[in-house]
Amino acid sequence: MNELLAHRQQQAQKALFEIHRVPLAHLPTPLEKMDRFGSLYGLSNLWIKRDDCTGLAMGGNKARKLEFLVADALDKKAEVLFTLGGVQSNHARMTAAAACRYGFDCHLWLLGDKPNGLPGNLLLDTMLGASVDFMPNMNDAELQKNIDDYLDSQRKQGKKPYYIPIGGGTGLGSMGYVAMIQELSQQLKEKNLEIKTIVTALGSGGTMAGLVLGCKLFMPQTRVLGISVSRTTGYFHNRILEVIREGEIVLGLDPIDYADDLFIYDQYVGECYGKPTPEGLEAINKLALSEGILIDPVYTGKAMAGLVDLAREGTIAADEPVLFIHTGGVPAIFAFEDLFHLK
Repeated sequence: MNELLAHRQQQAQKALFEIHRVPLAHLPTPLEKMDRFGSLYGLSNLWIKRDDCTGLAMGGNKARKLEFLVADALDKKAEVLFTLGGVQSNHARMTAAAACRYGFDCHLWLLGDKPNGLPGNLLLDTMLGASVDFMPNMNDAELQKNIDDYLDSQRKQGKKPYYIPIGGGTGLGSMGYVAMIQELSQQLKEKNLEIKTIVTALGSGGTMAGLVLGCKLFMPQTRVLGISVSRTTGYFHNRILEVIREGEIVLGLDPIDYADDLFIYDQYVGECYGKPTPEGLEAINKLALSEGILIDPVYTGKAMAGLVDLAREGTIAADEPVLFIHTGGVPAIFAFEDLFHLK
């Protein structure tokens, strides 16, 4: 290890220890080998990090980010957690649960049309007492203006809102996955295992930003592949670099170049965000039948389909130690029951 890396590691470890964080997730999450699923595609060293087991309101990756974001909201004496996401947003569901845990009100904007009934995550949002508004599709500038106007109106009413961007994708939120890499490195040490490649779903950019920053600090021989489920490679390249820089500031680190550390694939989105793909559904079914592990049609199904395709075309070698991050999202399955049929 060179002197610069050792210094950055020590600085980051000290900063992570000192950042205020509240307990929300059941940690460490399991690290499991998937021999039966891997054998279907000639992958002999395929592992899964079970962040669907974080526990908060049926689990998922957002619990790690919310540990830092909710702590910040408490420090700022906020009263309302305000966030937004898709109609089947896992982030919205878990933010509502975190609000219950720490005594906040919760206001959710769900981007899209109101469905019939309360499918999937919507039922859980309701059970968790969140106030939900469905917002029409709009461009980024229009959405940001509406957010600013809402926050201004809340403050004029004497309320103290705390805004969490989509997916908790901020430098502070990304600390959840910098810390996860520390956790993972210890698990790998105990198993005498070295992971060469990590694969994750890429929805807002915060998780991948934390993974890339964490690997650069604590697992520098490991690359992170992000499978987009929403936007283009160009968008995510710029967005992730922004969040990484925010994360460096949180950790007090001098900036370095991460452009060569970003591996982003946008060919697995399908028709659009939130619409399942045939390949994703195949990955869901095969993983369930081979390992008894459930993934969802919006995020992890598409990401697993991407992993399988990257293995077929040689980007991931057959014997390469590869880790899939299960970011959760299983409640969304219940909004797509028409895509799964009894035999």
